Amino acid sequence: MLELLKQLIGITVEDTVLNFFIDKSKNSIRNYLNIDMTVEQEITYSNQIVDLALFLYKNKDHNGYKQWTQGGRAATLADSTSGIPESIKISLPLPFVKVCGSNVL
Repeated sequence: MLELLKQLIGITVEDTVLNFFIDKSKNSIRNYLNIDMTVEQEITYSNQIVDLALFLYKNKDHNGYKQWTQGGRAATLADSTSGIPESIKISLPLPFVKVCGSNVL
């Protein structure tokens, strides 16, 4: 994943910085899907993890902003309550629902 992310960014960035965004992506996807991600699932969702890491890296200076203006330019980030853009969400399965039962007699 790290090497692919480096190629997509196209510039030299410290591995620790990119690993931070990869880990952040894994955590976001893990929380969105409501799962404890296995190694097999990390491999299955590796493209989505890299896509999200790239999105987070490219928008790192705009974290917390939904819309901003700079000079004559304006930009709006994709609206996402989970922090995951819709273009990545649609490539993931629906979140798993954990049902907790109670021992009611």
